[in-house]
Amino acid sequence: EYLDSIKCINQAGPGIQKCMSDMFVALHRASKAPDRQQIPYSCCYYHDFVECAEGALSSKCKLPAAKKFFNDIIEHVFGEVLNLACSKYKKGTGACEALPVLPTKDDSKARDKGFIDPLAVIASKLG
Repeated sequence: EYLDSIKCINQAGPGIQKCMSDMFVALHRASKAPDRQQIPYSCCYYHDFVECAEGALSSKCKLPAAKKFFNDIIEHVFGEVLNLACSKYKKGTGACEALPVLPTKDDSKARDKGFIDPLAVIASKLG
């Protein structure tokens, strides 16, 4: 079942990679937000990533076990920290939609950068 799931997830690889790239750009954007808003923006961008990745997976991989496996990995990697930091900023609460839209003028520059720098900036705001 594991191997079938991996094969299925790999079929969606390019779509998931684009979602990941978009999230890294969004995290760069969030790292430039006012200090008290960096965590909320990061939470919202993470939820956008999950939604995007699930869409990419659903379009290329119809195996329920693969979807569960993928979601379990995402939850394992990000879940605990995000559940603590993002309690108010979950999909469907309206909190993300209420945040002002951040400027996107530096997005093209962020595409070539890694995600460690913005994560370090944002993580420093966890207190």
